[in-house]
Amino acid sequence: MSYKSYYIILLASGVGKRAGLKNDTPKQLWLVNNKPILWYSLNTFRKIFKDEQIIITYSREYEKKFLHFFKKYNVKSKVVYGGERRQDSVKNAFSLIENEKGIVIIHDSARPIINLPLVKKVIEGTEKYGACIPIIPVSDTVKVIENGFVQKTIDRSKLGLVQTPQGFSIELLKKAFENADFSKEYTDEASLIEQLGKQVYTIQGEKFNLKLTFKEDLTIIKTLLRQYYEF
Repeated sequence: MSYKSYYIILLASGVGKRAGLKNDTPKQLWLVNNKPILWYSLNTFRKIFKDEQIIITYSREYEKKFLHFFKKYNVKSKVVYGGERRQDSVKNAFSLIENEKGIVIIHDSARPIINLPLVKKVIEGTEKYGACIPIIPVSDTVKVIENGFVQKTIDRSKLGLVQTPQGFSIELLKKAFENADFSKEYTDEASLIEQLGKQVYTIQGEKFNLKLTFKEDLTIIKTLLRQYYEF
């Protein structure tokens, strides 16, 4: 497989208010087993992609801390400030891609337990269908709640929990950005494709591909990372 027309957008610009700050440090730079959270996903992608194929978004507010990270870990990737919302950060990074054709993979750096087999499956699905995302089937019963009372139960067989990395053809994502209503908020890039009326292919995600959203998630992620990496 030739990777010259493949790009990775690694999102690390969200401050992570729900997780909080440690020593005035955003969650992407929290140390887990002596490595920053951002290091794990970046290290995985660097195994098959060159630094120039990777674009990292980061917070202007914590620029000094991120620049220190880039220097310490010899990161030569393209870097760009993130925006107010996820879609703004992705658009900032996407604007650095000059190729008109190819594939872009977008991943949350707050999901450090990412493995290469999943990345490759996303790439394969994207090559075939133009858009591919990993999902986890919902195993719990799901109910709609209003004012503290159950309104109805939803058929969980048609539901899925979405993960990253998400893959898109460059042409398709460019068209989605051009047609998007940026007064609205899109919680993932697949939503941008959906509003075009295009179908998004799904593959089985990984249960351990957890996202650091709340402080409580850190304990689980620490334990799992010890199983994936030798320190």
